[in-house]
Amino acid sequence: LAGLLAGLASSGERSALLRLHWIGVPRSMMTLFQAITGGLEWGTAMGPLEEIHIMWVVVMLIYVVFTYFAVLNVVTGAFCQGAIEGKQYDRDLTVQQLLNNKNQDLYRATDLFRNMLNKIDEDGSGAISAEEFDKHIDDESVQAVLEMLELNAGD
Repeated sequence: LAGLLAGLASSGERSALLRLHWIGVPRSMMTLFQAITGGLEWGTAMGPLEEIHIMWVVVMLIYVVFTYFAVLNVVTGAFCQGAIEGKQYDRDLTVQQLLNNKNQDLYRATDLFRNMLNKIDEDGSGAISAEEFDKHIDDESVQAVLEMLELNAGD
């Protein structure tokens, strides 16, 4: 490409653009970089290549299309992966919090039930007689614990 550019006549806007954008490997690399990052309209950089051969236009089109799709796929994949991992972390955290809350509620209910049974067991025998139960069945705290356990005093 550089040999062809050197042989071109110095007149004409396209020849000037060819020399500006494609005169050597470093300048060509910069032109390609600018074409895909928005620093230079890729059509502007590609137009003068028609003067040399249509094959160079096709090569640049393939480069631009491949680069756009490769970059877009990588960036999109990174964002999607991040979103999936974030959602999974949120789901795991929510499940863990629900389990912790359930365990805490279970411990509280067990503690309330134990305290209620100790209150009803007046003689400290470790067993509740029918008389002890009947004596405390109308107590508000006993009624609250039974209601929490979804038990009716009549049951």
